[in-house]
Amino acid sequence: MPDENEDSSAGVWLSIGDLMSGLMFFFALLFIAVLAQLQDQQDQIIDKRTAIVEALVSALEQNHIQVEASADGEITFKEEMLFTRGSARLSTDGRELVARFAPVYADVIFSNPDFDEEITRIVLEGHTSAEGDETYNLNLSLRRAQSVAEGMFEEDVTYREDVHAQQLKRKLYPAGRGEWDADPSIKESDRKVVLRLQFRGDNFLAWMPLESS
Repeated sequence: MPDENEDSSAGVWLSIGDLMSGLMFFFALLFIAVLAQLQDQQDQIIDKRTAIVEALVSALEQNHIQVEASADGEITFKEEMLFTRGSARLSTDGRELVARFAPVYADVIFSNPDFDEEITRIVLEGHTSAEGDETYNLNLSLRRAQSVAEGMFEEDVTYREDVHAQQLKRKLYPAGRGEWDADPSIKESDRKVVLRLQFRGDNFLAWMPLESS
């Protein structure tokens, strides 16, 4: 005759096993749901950032402003448009380019509240070639960034909305990287100024410039 205590114990262990299996299944579904939600949020962030970059590039092209733009929102002014060798003073063509660029750039960002919210900072990086003294180059690169920043807010620069100039000024962060990213062979193309978008959630310290104003 079967032992009633053994049958009872077996029933208890079976119930506990069913409960544990049910809990494991529940947490597995919960984990999958959370992952799906996180992926969806990440996709939305990528879509929004892509939309910002595409809008900037499109607006600049429509206004015949020649710059180089990357998929992550980095916009580069070609060196021959801005400065002569060893100089931090904007050339005549450089001033004209910056004066046309700034209002278009600001209009795209600040006419769309979603864009404005997503962009926390606009880093304006000055660069130099590897020619010359490293300390001098670092200082020169910062002065170049500041020259471009000042050129964006000259009296003759006309923004579609006056408030856009103030909004741009609040987000702008001039910085110098010197010859940090330059090619050792001394290329003129390393004498450049780059505008780099920093989005919400980005780790600013991971690539923070060497000097800032």
